[in-house]
Order: sequence, then C-alpha cells, then structure tokens
Amino acid sequence: MNWDLEAERELWADICRRDFWWFFREAWGIDHNPKARSFTPRIHKPICEWLDRKGKEWLASRRNKRPVSKYLALLVPREFWKTTLTGAFLAWLHVQDPDLSAYIGSESLTQAEIWFLPIFETLRGSNVYARFPWLYGNWEAKDRRYSKFEVITAARRDTSIKEPSFGTWGVATGLTGCHPDILDLDDPISYDRLERDSSWLDTVNAHVDTLLPVLKADGLMIWPGTRYGDGDHFGEGFRKLGVKSVDGMPFPDHSTDCIRPNGKFEVYFLQGREMDRTPVFPEQWPEWRLLESEVSSSLRHAAQIMNDPSSSAYNPLTMLQVNQCWVPKETVPFAALKYTIHCDTAFWYQERQARGDESVITVWGHLPGTGDVYFIEGHGSRIWRSEEFSEKLVQIVQRLRAKRWRIAMITDEREMFGKSGAWETLLRNAFHNVNLAMPTFVQLQRGGTQKIKRITNAAGYWVDGHVKLIEGTPGVDDLIKQMTTIGSSSHDDWADAAADVFHKDVYVPMRRIGRPSKVSESPSYPGDEWLKTGNITGRELIKLYDKQNIQFEQTPFEAID
Repeated sequence: MNWDLEAERELWADICRRDFWWFFREAWGIDHNPKARSFTPRIHKPICEWLDRKGKEWLASRRNKRPVSKYLALLVPREFWKTTLTGAFLAWLHVQDPDLSAYIGSESLTQAEIWFLPIFETLRGSNVYARFPWLYGNWEAKDRRYSKFEVITAARRDTSIKEPSFGTWGVATGLTGCHPDILDLDDPISYDRLERDSSWLDTVNAHVDTLLPVLKADGLMIWPGTRYGDGDHFGEGFRKLGVKSVDGMPFPDHSTDCIRPNGKFEVYFLQGREMDRTPVFPEQWPEWRLLESEVSSSLRHAAQIMNDPSSSAYNPLTMLQVNQCWVPKETVPFAALKYTIHCDTAFWYQERQARGDESVITVWGHLPGTGDVYFIEGHGSRIWRSEEFSEKLVQIVQRLRAKRWRIAMITDEREMFGKSGAWETLLRNAFHNVNLAMPTFVQLQRGGTQKIKRITNAAGYWVDGHVKLIEGTPGVDDLIKQMTTIGSSSHDDWADAAADVFHKDVYVPMRRIGRPSKVSESPSYPGDEWLKTGNITGRELIKLYDKQNIQFEQTPFEAID
C-alpha cells in the first residue's frame, strides 16, 4: 500500500491552520526540537488555546467589518516561553490572512530583531525542526524584501499594501509613517536599561501612548512580558485602559481594581507559585530555583516571577499589614477627632501633570492622646486647575464644619519657583468668597531626595497599627495602591500628601498610658476657641494638648521631619 504523502501534508496543513496548539507543535516544530526540553503541555496548551480563541475572535470581527481593536497581554513569569509562543502566534495569524502586517517591538531595534529572528528563519525554511515550509511553502520571495528587520512574504496577495508582512521597531526609534494590523510589544524594559536610565519607565509609558494612533481601528495589540514595577507599562496600561478579563490564574486581590466591564485588555496571567506556594512550572522553575531567585533579590523575584511587584518581602508595607488597618465606620468616634487636611498640588508643575500625577486632597482625623489617625476621605484629579482644586477644598471644609468637626490645619508643600505666598492668597480668597474662615495653612518642606524616606517612615505607623482605614471611604484604594508600592510606583502623590499627617508639626507622637475604655463623643479641650477660628499654629496646638495630659509614653516611631 502506497502512502499518500500529499494527502498527509494537506491534512496536517488544515489541522494546523484550524488549531494553534497543533500549529505550535507541528508547523513550528516544537514536538521535533530536542532542545525544547521544558515544553510542558500542562502549562503551554492552555496558553495556546487562549491565543487561538482570542485570535479567531479578532479575525471574525474584521471579517464582519466591525472596527474594534483588541488588546491582549500575556503576563507570565520569565522563561515561560512567552516570546516563542507569540512569535508562532503571529505566523499562525498570517496563515489565516497572508495580507496582514505585524510589527514586533522591544526596548531597542536590535532586541526587536532578535525576537523576530525565529520567525524570519522559520518562514524561509532554515529551521530544520519546523514543518512550516512543507505545509505552507517557503515564504521567502527573491523579488520581495526579506531582511532581518523587515519582510514581505511570498504568501502576500495584495501587493498594494505599503506596510511589510513583518517589521520591527524599538522604543527609542519609535514607529511612525505606518499603520500595521498587529503591534507586538515584547518586554520593552530591562534592569540593565533601568540602571542606565532611571526615567526609562516614563519613556516606555510615553511611547505606548504614541502607539494608540498607529494601530489600525480594528488592529490587534499584544503585550507579552513580565512586571518591573507598579509604574511599568502593564501597570499604567491596565489602570488607564482597564482589564476586561483574566485567564490562567486570578490577579492578586489588591490588583483587581483595574478589572472593569468596559476594560480594554484581555489578560492571560500566571505567577511562579500557586496559592499554596507550590511551583507552577517545576520543569523550568523548581522549588530550589524559586528559593534561589527570592534570596538573590526579593524585589526582582516579586516582579519577574510572581508578576506582583508589591508582594516583595522588602516592601515597607504589604497588603497583609494593610488588612489589619481596617475599622468599621460605626466604630469611629468622629466627634472626638481633631481633623487635618493634607494636599499635594501637581497643577503647579506641567511636567508632573503630563506624566499622570494627580493633585490630591486627603482628610485625616486624629484621636487625641492615642497617636492613632483615621483616613477620613481623599480626592484627586489629573486635570484639576488651581481654581477647581480650591473649590473642592472649600467644599470639604464646609461639609466638615457643618458636622461641627474641628479642623486644626491644612498643609501643602512649601512654595517654590517664584510662587511664594501666591497659593495661600488664592486659597484665602476662595474661602473669603463663600464667607468661610480658612483653617490654619501650614506649608511643609517635601520632595527632593528624602521623599521616599518620608513615605517609608509613614509606612511604619501603618505597620504599628496607628493608621485606621474606614471601610468604603473615598480615595482609600488609591492611597493603599501607592503605599504598598513605595519606590516601585511611577506615582506617589497620594502617599506624599498622606505622609504629612505624621510630620512633626502636625502629628502628636504620644499616647496616654492606660487608655480610657470609652471615648466621649463630645469632649472639651483647652484651645477650642482657637480651633474654631483657625488662628493657631501646629506647634501651639501640640502644646495645648500636651498640657491636658499627665503621663505619656513615646511611640516607637519618630515624627517625620
């Protein structure tokens, strides 16, 4: 009996065209490559099936002429084959539609060419393990461009398309003058680059913004990669555009705020460990190697292996510690608290607003004699101007005073760059316009190289249990997000404003020995007459409260300078 080799070829070509899982194994040659020792169907088949499903959804929407772009993120740890899988996926999409144009981008043009090389070699028949040329023919055409940075395949039918079948770009070089169907941005960040350029995360995020008008209205964006910090392109992209769905493993509880019904990204997410701490991919990352990675650098392990930059043991504040700060609203002695308001005004600095910093107002309540502070509420905006900020601040003060709550002071950063006195004057005018006495305004020295140190010092009070978070209070999620990513977040405006509550001119770092079992709802304190008018400094206020008490003990943390 003669074996019909042509019938076998046609059968396998059809199977691989219909199913990306079999395309990856047969056409891409993974099953025949002896070097693919860590190939594991338990890990890689679900990823292939996810890519298959998302790719077919995108192709179907284009055939139905529904101009809707699709955003995919393959967010998995190092060495989980993300680049190999997405490279094969791009080739599989071209088998479905040979007229597609796909660009592969990375940190540099050279790195993008390295990611493109397996596609380049496989399509031309140079990969001895792949069956692609046998199934679909040699796609290198002598009369068409076929270089290591740009390719027009022999399979392309529409010769009027100006974009190549495959192209490459780097973050530094940019991507202009073309509108491809697919953009594959593969790990545009490296630790080497971050060490050489401390602003590289901002550079990448700004570059990602420029890609939005480049991609066609019905295009496909793919982000394979791992995390480098809360402010990387995954963190910023998920916050700005939202996450529509998560497959693979669920996001950590503290990272679910970006998931929303109108989200843009569809994510396949994996971590190096299961919830019970067992290795997810022991064939590549066995227990001993995971431990070695964590000991070598906890911060990098949290980002690169766990895809959760805030989970590092070296973070000053963890979500587990934050969870100990929650208190029910009905247990908060609002009338007994002394209130302070702390601001961070990004609108004075155009470069801060341009990179996404918010102007923030946070309200805190101090329980006298205890050292405990309650986060009452917070509000922020990236587009507030000075008059809008002032209006919001006046509204907050009006609302608090309507409840007969005592506001001791408002704080903000000390004025710089020629605006000395201008901001306080603007605020006083805003309060005067509504016939309201403005609370004492105190300007504090912030910023500079000590910012992270101040915020880290503030985190110590959270760990010590002096910070109380009220369930459901406005702005609490924004504050927690930044407090649990100190030093790794691209934005720290909420944390910066909140650190003022522990400044030495604001915070009373004492607590009474033998704390009373019950707090009166309407206590009377020396100096209330000054609090009502607001004509008292922070130092004078501290002295008044100190006189009220007989015995104190120092808290474990010093007030922040």
